[in-house]
Amino acid sequence: HHPSLHPTPDGGYILGGLSESPAAGDKSQGSQGGYDYWVVKIDWSGAKQWDARFGGSNDDQLLSLHPTPDGGYILGGMSQSPANGDKSQGSQGDGDYWAVKIDGSGAKQWDARFGGSGGDQLQSVHPTPDGGYILGGMSASPADGDKSQGSQGNYDYWVVKLEGTLSGWTGAVSTSWADPANWSNNAVPTASDDVIIRDVSSASGNFPVLAADGEAGSVTIDANATLTINSGESLTVHDALTNNGTVTVASGASLVQATGSTLAGTGAYNVARAIPGGTSFVSSPVNNISVSGFGVTPTGPDGGQVVPNQQNPCNPNSVDASSPYGNILELRENPASVLNGCAQSLWHVKSAGNLENGRGYSLGVPAGTLVFSGTVNNGDVSYTGLTRQSGTLSDGQGSTVSRGWHLVGNPYPSPVTLEGSDLTAMGFDGQTHRYNNGSWVVSDPLSPVTIAVGQSFQVRKTSEGGTADFVFTNAMRTAGDPAFYKPTASRERYLNIRLRQGGDTDQAMVYFMADATDGFDAPYDANRLADGGDLPMVYTLSGDERLSYNGLPLLSPGETKSVPLSVRTKAGSTGTLIFHDIPTLQARVTLEDLKLNKTYPLSEGYAYVFTTDAGDSRDRYVLHFQGDFPSGVSSFSGDGDIRMFPNPAGGSVTLLLGDGHGYRDATVTDLSGRAVRSHTLSGSDLQTLDIAGLPSGVYFIRLTGIENTTLKLIKQ
Repeated sequence: HHPSLHPTPDGGYILGGLSESPAAGDKSQGSQGGYDYWVVKIDWSGAKQWDARFGGSNDDQLLSLHPTPDGGYILGGMSQSPANGDKSQGSQGDGDYWAVKIDGSGAKQWDARFGGSGGDQLQSVHPTPDGGYILGGMSASPADGDKSQGSQGNYDYWVVKLEGTLSGWTGAVSTSWADPANWSNNAVPTASDDVIIRDVSSASGNFPVLAADGEAGSVTIDANATLTINSGESLTVHDALTNNGTVTVASGASLVQATGSTLAGTGAYNVARAIPGGTSFVSSPVNNISVSGFGVTPTGPDGGQVVPNQQNPCNPNSVDASSPYGNILELRENPASVLNGCAQSLWHVKSAGNLENGRGYSLGVPAGTLVFSGTVNNGDVSYTGLTRQSGTLSDGQGSTVSRGWHLVGNPYPSPVTLEGSDLTAMGFDGQTHRYNNGSWVVSDPLSPVTIAVGQSFQVRKTSEGGTADFVFTNAMRTAGDPAFYKPTASRERYLNIRLRQGGDTDQAMVYFMADATDGFDAPYDANRLADGGDLPMVYTLSGDERLSYNGLPLLSPGETKSVPLSVRTKAGSTGTLIFHDIPTLQARVTLEDLKLNKTYPLSEGYAYVFTTDAGDSRDRYVLHFQGDFPSGVSSFSGDGDIRMFPNPAGGSVTLLLGDGHGYRDATVTDLSGRAVRSHTLSGSDLQTLDIAGLPSGVYFIRLTGIENTTLKLIKQ
């Protein structure tokens, strides 16, 4: 009875035929009546994985079966059954074509009947490049039912084409994904379009290349077909990605799978990453690739512990000559204060096994392009069991720093964007550190940071003891070739500090916000890690923490706060501290030089030139902040926590209402109570009211909202 058998991508087989057996033996479902379609999936060893039966109350004979690009199967044969059981449409006559589409686990997705009033028998069914199907067999029916032409005499060939749901790649004119002429429906795919890339080597020979960003709903790549994403470009897949061919992601390109996108197929992925050479911090964008599977021959004894030298114990470029040293290293949390108290935990040689998903590695090889070939990661990827030992360690330079640092890596063939809130929710500080030209570059905890393909970065577990898991998700994946930070988050009160020495610079920030504390705040503060060599460093201190970003609680008018400011430059050299954004502070700020015993009031762009004797001035400077009103305010008045300035006022007056003030409207009235101005207030603590054009005199400002308050205003 025309049995059908096909190999499957997982190395097993799909078997198809007909059965009238009850649910017994190897059959999990009994006959619906007479013969039914029966499909059996077996693994490579012949063991049954699942079986499925499809039929109605009369005879249904499976005569053809074929795998489909989405990982499912299309079944076809002859049916005489009415609309019952698994059949949604009744017979048109003696026998009809009956097509049944099932998924990769044997569940029915749809069925369709085609026939006339005579006998029709489907012999073969195949997928087509546009995502449809072609049905072929014989028919003796006249021109009725689903048949447009009558029989020429007894049985004739009868071919039925089912409309495709996919836009099929033809490559008719070029390799350009963005050219409509290369697609079967003459349209470039959008986010809602399902597309299929067929093997066109015997036709146009042009396989698709993305030279501009593209997207699609689902993407299916057939065996022997290829898809290439050029550097700087991206392909975003919103639904299923089924690759049975080859996908190449060039260095700087990105393959994005949106939340909910699935991955299937047995095809190959080649993901490239150019590196600058020297010490680079990388991660694998493919799944558990061999340690030698990306063009690098590992060296050194596997597991060997790299011993830092005395001058810079935490720099992987600076190690004891007698230490075991390989060109691939991994970072492990220190179990004890050993090996000069290396604050960055311990480096271990990785020369065997697989690169772990989500873990970062230090790579010491010449500049070039790494090619990671394997199965790409998709969905949640977890780097688990990250710890933080108690206490602090010496950094080898006279300071102590905290522990719990880990080298984590982007596990996808696309960039990821991390929010500080993502990190703190997982149990890590809201900062990341990336190695760049001999220096650790810290991210702003209040700004998203975008991590490129194949890049790793350091994070720190917030609490001591226990473990935390770093979990990457598809929701973090983004398009493009980012080697930069996203725009900074909005702050209202901040001081930017830049240190310049020759052509080298470093920077730090102090800012004030309602939820911050004087101590270390995982969502807001970010550490300054030690550099190698003589690169300049500037940071503030909070206890033992060296901070590039230091969030502090809001200052009340008249309140003072002192913040130690440290710099490091080459010994005997001249450096310059430059201060910016002072008008945002709502505070007076001064710089105290303890060595010279002098204090300097700071204004916007103030540059302080100094000379360092020993190369390290970590205890030399203090920033003093005093809560005040913005510069230019000569007088103010108010009621309780509300302040109004200036008063008397000319063309405008500013209200300082405080965070979460709860006021909705401000109405200006004259002495008779008549409203002369009306303003709708925003949620900001600073509100400016226009009073230009009002005659000089005494007015009242009535604030309404959660509570009502009235202020007295003198208009000049």
